[in-house]
Amino acid sequence: MWNIIAILLFIFAIYEVVKSIKDRGVVRDILNNYDNVIKVRAMIEEHNDDSDIVNAIKDEFNVRFYPATRIFMSVKKMK
Repeated sequence: MWNIIAILLFIFAIYEVVKSIKDRGVVRDILNNYDNVIKVRAMIEEHNDDSDIVNAIKDEFNVRFYPATRIFMSVKKMK
């Protein structure tokens, strides 16, 4: 019983590490493209609420919440 729980916990930990690495790659790829940064800056100017901006980034670039938030924060720091 404890062996099964330990194996499942180990698999979950590996899954989270892989997901984190993938998310960082997505953020890096989007921020390395100047046209994408311009799009995000336009979204920041267009929307007033931070959650609206993050949702617009999620829709535009087809990413999950965490990468969209990282992209928003990084572009906002660039100004």
